[in-house]
Amino acid sequence: MKKLLSMFIICALILTACGKAPDEKQLRIEIYSAQDDTLITTVDDQSTANLLLSDSGGEELDELPPDLTPEYRLVVYQEKTLLLGQDPDEERGYDLIMTLTTYRGSAYIQESVAEGVVGDILDVFAIPEGAMTFYCEMSDAARAELAKIVSE
Repeated sequence: MKKLLSMFIICALILTACGKAPDEKQLRIEIYSAQDDTLITTVDDQSTANLLLSDSGGEELDELPPDLTPEYRLVVYQEKTLLLGQDPDEERGYDLIMTLTTYRGSAYIQESVAEGVVGDILDVFAIPEGAMTFYCEMSDAARAELAKIVSE
């Protein structure tokens, strides 16, 4: 159920591009150390951002094992929607859409959809706090890319 709801929300986010092809809406990912909240780097390259957000296809978990240590926090932003009459080449800024937390020595991640994202799309539904937090595994390719990025 949670997976279905999250897929619906992601599709709704992508389809709000107002005339712009969904794959043209830019992503930005800020990678922070989970230990001291220091910004490590910002990813603006779209193929790298898409790889970091790729799904392993693994099962969704109800909760994570208790002995995990947070390692990185990936804060994901999406380019704001092009408004009627707005120049498509003009910088539009970014909105926070989700935060991912990775764990040291583990493929497990916590995905938390930003609060405003759900409220803006589903004004008629009351989403309980925590209902938009998911636990799953990061793909091997995404983990390798993240390791490469943070070691640079």
